[in-house]
Formats: sequence, C-alpha cells, structure tokens
Amino acid sequence: MRNEISILLATYNGAKYLGQLIDSIISQTYTNWTLYIHDDMSVDNTFDIIKEYSSKYENIIFISDTKKRGSAGSFLWLLDKVESDYYMFCDQDDIWLPNKILNAIRQIKILESEYKNKPVLIYSDLIIVDAKLNIIDKSFFEYSKISYYVDKLSFLPVLNFITGCTMAFNRKAKDITFPVSSNVVMHDSWLALRVYYEKGIIKCTEQSDILYRQHASNALGAVKYRSVVVKFLKLNNVLKNNIKYYLMAKDAAHISLFKYLLLKLKVLTRNVC
Repeated sequence: MRNEISILLATYNGAKYLGQLIDSIISQTYTNWTLYIHDDMSVDNTFDIIKEYSSKYENIIFISDTKKRGSAGSFLWLLDKVESDYYMFCDQDDIWLPNKILNAIRQIKILESEYKNKPVLIYSDLIIVDAKLNIIDKSFFEYSKISYYVDKLSFLPVLNFITGCTMAFNRKAKDITFPVSSNVVMHDSWLALRVYYEKGIIKCTEQSDILYRQHASNALGAVKYRSVVVKFLKLNNVLKNNIKYYLMAKDAAHISLFKYLLLKLKVLTRNVC
C-alpha cells in the first residue's frame, strides 16, 4: 500500500538534536504521514534514538542498510525505496513548526489541480536559529542574500536556492529523479534540476515552517553573503565545487558549459557589485 506522505530522514551522528526533530514531526497538525529513516553508520547513539521511536510509533520506520552513502546518497537511496504519493525531505537537527506538513500538502494539491499530470515541487524560506533555537534571522533568503534569485528558475543550474528540508513534491517529480547521475552533489539540487529540465512546476510558498538550526556540526548550513563570495573567488573552490556542480547540472538539465559560465558570471557580477 502506498503512503500519502512520506518523510525521508537521513541521519549521521545526530543524537544531540534528533529527538527534538522527531518530536516536532509527531506534533504536526496533519497526521497522515510516515517517517522513513536511513542512518549512515553513526558512531554515537543515533541508532538507539531511532530504535526507541520506531518501536513506539508504527509510522516511524527505520530501513536498514549495510553501505555508507553520504548525505545525498542516503536521501536518494530512501527516495528510491519508498512508495508514496508525496514526499518531504527532513534534516536531523531542525524543528518543524506544527503546520508544516498541512501547509505543504495544501499547496501541492492546489498546484496539482491547476497543472494536471505535471511533476510538482514546492519549497519555502527558513527561519535561521542557533543551537538553542534563538532566532538569528527570520529569512534564510535574506540572510544568504539570495532572495533576488527565488523563482528565477533559470539560475538553478548554477545556484541552488531550493533547500531540501523545505521541499515537498509529488510522485511524478520522484519518477523523473531516477536514474541518478554519479555526479550528484546534493539530493535537493539534483531533484530541483530534474523537475526544472522536465518543465515541471516549481513554486516558492509564503510560509516559513521550519527552524533551521545552525551549530558546529552542520554538514551544510546558512552562510552569510560575503563569505559566499569570498569562498567562491578562491581558485581552489572554483575547481572543486563549481566543476562538480556543473557536471551535475549537465547531467540533470543538459546545460552547456558556455551557458553555465554565462549564468555564473551573472551571479558573480550581481553579488560583487
């Protein structure tokens, strides 16, 4: 039997905040969901926490695996395994506000009714908080200086402004995600690029229903604008990060190197000036 909403959670050494995250999902006003968890061979007591919750709740399911996959690989592995009508990605250290699932499912069904038989993906802004949930900034878009690019989908091949933990998408969006390229940098970038290339519907919603926790152990996180520019301008990062991203964009959206460089130049010019 296919689930209506499947929440996909990839964990790795996340014991410190994992219980708070799962509690925030359990407290959602919308209750027709199943949480699927993949652990990437944690060495803390993450698995003990997962085991405790999965034994207590029928709709929290741990899927065992014998291979270490990394963040992107873990999320995409879960997505491939789970059959559902709708999907949401989930990070191990955030807090979901009570109406996150309800707002997402309402929005996505409205778009599906308007755009029949289309891949649909929605995303949102985030509220950035510190380790103790004190608000750093009410807008990730403003904090990272990327609000200009939101809904300018032509920039997706060079700049991912769609954060995976805010995503909700339908089955048709999943279907065009596979097969997955060996050049995937992050699961959210790959999925957004595939939906974009296949002329699916991508929309930013108004609600910010997630507390995006920043702490010393974040795999990825909110970065202030100037540090992004400085980092990008370092030759080492150009070679390592941007070539990787281009290869993924080429495989996902068939973008030429010329167009990639042109779009990247537009981003740099706007950010530096």
